[in-house]
Amino acid sequence: MLRATTIFLVLAALVLGFGTLARSVLHLDCLGPVLPAWGCLAAPYPTTLPDGFGPFYYVAIAVAGWLACYTIRNPVYFAAGFVFKRLFPGVMEEATKPEPKAWRYR
Repeated sequence: MLRATTIFLVLAALVLGFGTLARSVLHLDCLGPVLPAWGCLAAPYPTTLPDGFGPFYYVAIAVAGWLACYTIRNPVYFAAGFVFKRLFPGVMEEATKPEPKAWRYR
């Protein structure tokens, strides 16, 4: 559960950060086609939604994203561990080395 939440929060931060950068700094409000019933295809949610439905839309997207992260959590952590092990072999050896035994007390 913690792995899936960690992956979800990292991905959500990236998406929100790049979305804010694109809309606020670069002024890329609408990229792509404009559909008659939806409006701008890159818009956060369709313009034809009733008032007050926007938060439910965002909650549904967040739940679907978290479920996707829950399904891919183990392969992502195994891949990250493999890459970290290849890039920093000394650190992984040091981290997995057993601790030396302490003096025996009588």
